[in-house]
Amino acid sequence: MLGKIRFFAATLLVLLSLGHLVSATVGFKPAQSYAVGTAPEMAALADFNNDGKPDIAVVCYGDPSVGDDGGVSILLGNGDGTFQPATKLTAGKKPTRIATGDFNSDGKSDLLVVRAGDANVGDNGDATIFLGNGDGTFSPGQVLAPGKNPSAVAVSDLNGDHRTDLIFANSTDNSVAILLGNGDGTFQSPVAYAVAAGGSPFSISVADVNQDGRSDLAVFWGGRVDFFFGNHVHAFADVGNEISHHVAGPLNFKLDGHLRLDRVAGRTGPLPTLDQNAQQERAAKAKALATKYRNEIIEP
Repeated sequence: MLGKIRFFAATLLVLLSLGHLVSATVGFKPAQSYAVGTAPEMAALADFNNDGKPDIAVVCYGDPSVGDDGGVSILLGNGDGTFQPATKLTAGKKPTRIATGDFNSDGKSDLLVVRAGDANVGDNGDATIFLGNGDGTFSPGQVLAPGKNPSAVAVSDLNGDHRTDLIFANSTDNSVAILLGNGDGTFQSPVAYAVAAGGSPFSISVADVNQDGRSDLAVFWGGRVDFFFGNHVHAFADVGNEISHHVAGPLNFKLDGHLRLDRVAGRTGPLPTLDQNAQQERAAKAKALATKYRNEIIEP
C-alpha cells in the first residue's frame, strides 16, 4: 500500500470568491475556519438536509495513537457561504475517502465512506453506504468489499439504467473494481479489472475518452494514466499499459487493437479486434484526452 503523509489539522478552511477582478486574477475573501475531526482527508459537497443549500461532509482519519478512530464531520450550510458547527458521523476506524450520490433513488443525498485499511496487518479496507434521512442525518447501510485497500472512488451511472454505480481503485491488488447499483442502496458484487503490471492506482475519473457516448475510466498510477473503454453493453475493455503517460517524459501511445475481457456482462471471450481505421480514430481521441489530463490533472 502506498505510504501516506498525514497532517493532523483539525480545521476546515472555506474561501469565498471575490468574483471577477479587473486584473483577471482570481481572488478570495479571508478564509473561514470550522472545527472538524482529526486529520481531515477529503471533503464532499451535497445538500444533505434538502433545504436547497450546499452542505459539506469531511472524512477524517483520526489519530490511532490516542484512540481516535476518526469519522465524518457534517457541516450544514446556511446558504450564505457559512456553515453550522460540525456534527460527527461514526464511520468505522480510520476512514480515508468519501463520495456522495443518491444510492437508493429516494431523492436524498447519501454518503459512501471508504476505509483504505492497512495491508501490513491484513486489513483490506472496505466501504460503507450511509443512506441520507433528508435532515442531515444518516443510517448505515451495506458494507462493501471492493478489493484490497481501496485508494480512490468515483460515482457514476455506468450502464445507463439510471442507478448509481461505484468505481474503486485498489492499491494493493492493482485493480479497478466496478460495483453496479441496484437502485435501492445496495450494490452488486465487484468485477475487477487489472491495472498494468506494477501499477498501484491512486485516483480514478469517469469520462467519455473516445467520444462514443459511453462512459470510460481514466486510472492514474505511478505518474501514468490507463484508460478502460466502455463497450456497447457498458462493460469495460482495458487498454491497460498500451496507453500511458509518464509525468517526466513524453506521451507514448501504442494501440494494437486487441482489447481484453467483457466480464461485467458475463462474457468470457475477447472483444472483437478493431480494424485499422477504428484503431487510428480511437488512438487520436484518447491521445487528445490524455493530453488534457496531463495539462489539467497530472502536471501542476
